[in-house]
Amino acid sequence: MDWDYPQGAGPEGIFEIGRRLAEHIGRIPDATTFTNDAREMLRLTRRVEAEARGGRLFVGFQNARKLELERARYESLVADSTQVIAFGEGQLQQPIDGLEYRSLTQDHRRLANNWFLVTDAPERVAFVSWEIRDAGSFGEGGAATPGKAFVGFVTDDPGVVAELASVLGTWG
Repeated sequence: MDWDYPQGAGPEGIFEIGRRLAEHIGRIPDATTFTNDAREMLRLTRRVEAEARGGRLFVGFQNARKLELERARYESLVADSTQVIAFGEGQLQQPIDGLEYRSLTQDHRRLANNWFLVTDAPERVAFVSWEIRDAGSFGEGGAATPGKAFVGFVTDDPGVVAELASVLGTWG
């Protein structure tokens, strides 16, 4: 499936992702909610982190600096035997023991370069989003920074989570 955000699309591009996904899995995904509220998205990321504890977590940070800001949280997840595979543009200043970091080239439409959390064990839940505003400020500031805009969805549909985990496992 093509997980790249549609070129030139605004917020409505998320529905093209949804259409592609439904076509790919042969049905409308179960228990999938679309959102563009940055504070709700942050709450959802904390839910996925909690669900992943002791299992496996794929997580996108947009860039290495954002992961550096969350270092203590992710060191704690790794200490609790969570297998963490993190993605972002650039390099970490210092590696995080036990965390696999996959440095990416710049591509703001690609899912792996955006903000997501996907866990398929012990629970299955995914939050994925794309930053859709000014490419010049991509990955800068926090989710609620004025002028920022994200669109995405959260799901616990086993087929969707399995598809995301499969695709993310091959990237980087």
